Amino acid sequence: SILLSSATRQLIVQGSVVTQPFWSPDSRSIAFFENGMLKKADISGGPAQNICEAVGPIGGGTWNQDGVILFARAGVIYRVLAAGGQPVAITSLDQSKQETEHLAPAFLPDGRHYLYLSVSAQPSESAIYLGELDSTEKTRLLAADSKAVYAAPGYLLFNRGDAVFAQAFDAAKLALNGEAVRIADGVPFVNNSANVSASLGRTASFAVSQTGVLTYRTGATSASAQPVANVAERSLLWFDRSGGRTGQVGGPGTYAGIDLSPDGQRVAAHTHDGSGGDSWFFDSAQGRMQRLTFDATQDNSMPVWSPDGVRVAFGSKRNGKAGIYVKLADNTGKEELVTESDLPKMPMSWSPDGKLL
Repeated sequence: SILLSSATRQLIVQGSVVTQPFWSPDSRSIAFFENGMLKKADISGGPAQNICEAVGPIGGGTWNQDGVILFARAGVIYRVLAAGGQPVAITSLDQSKQETEHLAPAFLPDGRHYLYLSVSAQPSESAIYLGELDSTEKTRLLAADSKAVYAAPGYLLFNRGDAVFAQAFDAAKLALNGEAVRIADGVPFVNNSANVSASLGRTASFAVSQTGVLTYRTGATSASAQPVANVAERSLLWFDRSGGRTGQVGGPGTYAGIDLSPDGQRVAAHTHDGSGGDSWFFDSAQGRMQRLTFDATQDNSMPVWSPDGVRVAFGSKRNGKAGIYVKLADNTGKEELVTESDLPKMPMSWSPDGKLL
């Protein structure tokens, strides 16, 4: 953390891969994600404490004055107590709107209502929605490319293109007023890492304090950002046999190698991250991406389905060796090493009889 009145930095927590921190309402603690867990730590020091498991693509979090945390995981919003407990999903994807993910939850001042970004396969339908704890009702507020946050004394800040806008918002009536005003230009989108939701790249680099102070990062925009290790962001799209587009798999990502399951219901894909990456699969029945491997430094790549759709083979770098591993597609059981050596190797196809790679 850095005090706005000085340039002095303070180390709060040190870990392996700490991502997406967010403040407690009293500014005495932060919550963050690390190694498949949602954790919290006091800024005064001391060890971090586990709150709950948070495995899958993560899309931001928020913490209210009653000790309730909302966070986005695997495409939907979850609720959990800051003291710890079992997270419960409080949103679900609306297939009629072609929703692919819910991201970036942000509490309003009353601590009961919250904002979130709904990402749609139809870009014009992506929007900020208003939700309420203990209610399934959701209200569309405005079209947006990115997250929205509340700023005192009464504004919503959000991103369109490469600019941050502010629009008057009545927190008591939960209603927007007037027209949006551009307040900052050249604000880039966040770059993704392997444990971050693919669509979180649509979340702009800005934040606002409870006193109305805006901080933001300027630099390369989403349109001009350099690809990660020469792997550009791509979208996975469904097409019918006549060439017509019928849908999209998740959000944009640095995909490098995909394979369709034999039953046509799941897609396995590698998401590149620097010099490594992990493998994921998209389950059309559940409508979201799920993690297949859990260590991007191993460069777990080129997933290939077995003919019966029960197992997945993939390449991986471990202990200085390049190997091919096989695991059950439901993530149960241990990974099985098939072969390894000093030379790079990865599976390309699995024979129909299931005997050969």
